[in-house]
Amino acid sequence: MTNLMTDLSGQWSKWDSQLEELLVQLVDSSSHSIMTEMLLRHIKTGGKRLRAKLCMEVHGALGGDGVSALPVGAACELFHNATLIHDDIQDGDKVRRAQPTLWTQFGMNQAINAGDMMLLLPVNALQKMRASDRMKWKVSEALMLSAQKVVMGQALEPQLLQDLEQDIGFEKLMFNYLQCIEGKTSELFSFSAVASGLLLEKSEEELEGLKKIFQSIGTAFQIQDDILDLYGDKGRESAGQDLKEGKVSVLVVQHCQKSPTEKKRLVQLLRTSREQTSEQEVQWAIESFRRSGALKQSLELMNHYLLLERESQLLEKYPMLKMLTNDFAKKITEPISFLLH
Repeated sequence: MTNLMTDLSGQWSKWDSQLEELLVQLVDSSSHSIMTEMLLRHIKTGGKRLRAKLCMEVHGALGGDGVSALPVGAACELFHNATLIHDDIQDGDKVRRAQPTLWTQFGMNQAINAGDMMLLLPVNALQKMRASDRMKWKVSEALMLSAQKVVMGQALEPQLLQDLEQDIGFEKLMFNYLQCIEGKTSELFSFSAVASGLLLEKSEEELEGLKKIFQSIGTAFQIQDDILDLYGDKGRESAGQDLKEGKVSVLVVQHCQKSPTEKKRLVQLLRTSREQTSEQEVQWAIESFRRSGALKQSLELMNHYLLLERESQLLEKYPMLKMLTNDFAKKITEPISFLLH
């Protein structure tokens, strides 16, 4: 067993310097002054780099050296950040990671260009893999297929508010919500794990097991993120940015099922523009979600997905993978740990 996983709690930060060095190198290769400036400015806002680090950690947990998966982790991180640049434009977000978003500094047109460029850089990252051309193609294909699912998930998000207004029922609305987040969020977590399995030439059965485990964990991550937006600190302008953007979160879905008489007011809040949404209305939602039990139900759903694949035979076969999933679950829930007691 490699010493990669000997201290899980401290291992995640091990990759910081190597990963940041590679990301900067890849971004700097654009060789165009304004483009390089924009991309570097975005990358240097930081972030937890969970998807990238997960790639190296899974590689190590499956018996690899971890570092061989570094280019794949970088590719995943670049694609993720490209979607964030575009997402900030779509949502009108002015702050990300406590820093001004790219479009507020350079304008929408240039920010779109920057996002487009960052969408292309994962190809450069994957070329740095120390692997056969056949393996590079397999990992590249996997990333492109996952990227398509991310975009499709993102496209489903605006539809959720229409679903809510049309009163399609709780079960169908929850199904649509989960389908949306499995694409826009869970898919990249799943890719990180599966790509590591591909590099180590694991069987199709084991690759499918990895996909299921980390798809569930990715779903739990998005539910946590929904909760964090109202009850924690996401490094955005203020609490409740998702509500101000008209997004149907897990809390909204749960609350409409728990308190159907308040659905009309909640829909009106979601339909109100960001600029006209009052802090009083956001506070009403925060208190209402607590009172109705929507917050409690959402936390329970998050825990359900964290535990969903814990009995997987794959985790029994690879004890370090089991330790990794436990550690990753703690990382996911840490920002809202005060709500779990």
